Amino acid sequence: LSWLLVRMQIDDPLDSSTIHFGSGLLGVLLNGVLAKPSFVSAMTSHECGGIVYNVNGWLQLGLQLLGLVLFMALAGTVAYAVFWVLLRFNMLRVEQATELAGIDNIEHGGPAYPEFVNNSSLNQNTP
Repeated sequence: LSWLLVRMQIDDPLDSSTIHFGSGLLGVLLNGVLAKPSFVSAMTSHECGGIVYNVNGWLQLGLQLLGLVLFMALAGTVAYAVFWVLLRFNMLRVEQATELAGIDNIEHGGPAYPEFVNNSSLNQNTP
């Protein structure tokens, strides 16, 4: 998924969005494959389990997939609305001078990782 962010020109230097999205997606879908029938029946009125238990496994996987699609639609809609408001009121980005000087220098008085910073950039504390 990291290549998709690069192609869409989305800045995520730590790949945290792909890590969280990928592992969350895998966790939700694997419930449809590996859910123990006794655990599912203890929490719901459905008698089903993962595909490997052969107890309405396809129903469980379908419900997991439906929940995943609905949650992605809700999260995407809310995120779009929040970012639209931030963009509309010009609150999405910092000023160019702050970005060039480094937001850690401006907000916290020094670089976050001094061992990776060029010494000449430390003198650019322009707000």
